[in-house]
Amino acid sequence: MSAAHRELQRVVTSLAARLDGQFDGLLAADRFAEGREALERLQDAAARARLDALPEEEAAWLAAELVQRWAAIGPVELDPVAWLEVEPPLADPDGPAGTWLRVLVDGLEAGWTVAWAGAEPDADNEQRARAGTETARVVTRVMGRGPAGRVILVATWAAESPLPSGRAAGTPLGEALHAPDPSDLSDGS
Repeated sequence: MSAAHRELQRVVTSLAARLDGQFDGLLAADRFAEGREALERLQDAAARARLDALPEEEAAWLAAELVQRWAAIGPVELDPVAWLEVEPPLADPDGPAGTWLRVLVDGLEAGWTVAWAGAEPDADNEQRARAGTETARVVTRVMGRGPAGRVILVATWAAESPLPSGRAAGTPLGEALHAPDPSDLSDGS
């Protein structure tokens, strides 16, 4: 997924999650029914697939246009996002087989941490991990602080199929999946 498509997905998801709360439920009014329904349609899986199919330039333009229109009526509050990217194989052909993944984030303060399931973290860099050749799915949980407080973000990767060399090919499944309400994470302090 390109950076423009990832940003468009982030804007659409944040807009759907935040806009109604910014206006204390005003979007429920009949006057805004058409806009509310359009926003709901953008959350549909088929609509997301169509957005992902847009040319990169158009996706970037649409993300910028949505942010500009949102800014005209209220503060823009983009949720943090995490995603996994497949890294090129290491130069060492005798090294362990598998697919190297890197977790990337946007919208979190420095100092976030990651927990890997289904992949072995790199001893020198916890943001990288190796999924073995038999690994079908990798899930990361990124914990950090975003604009609204502490959050846990989940990103998932699944192997498409093993390659003849034993190295797995992959595709990202879900980026930026969870930004809970900060009050749900309160430790009472």
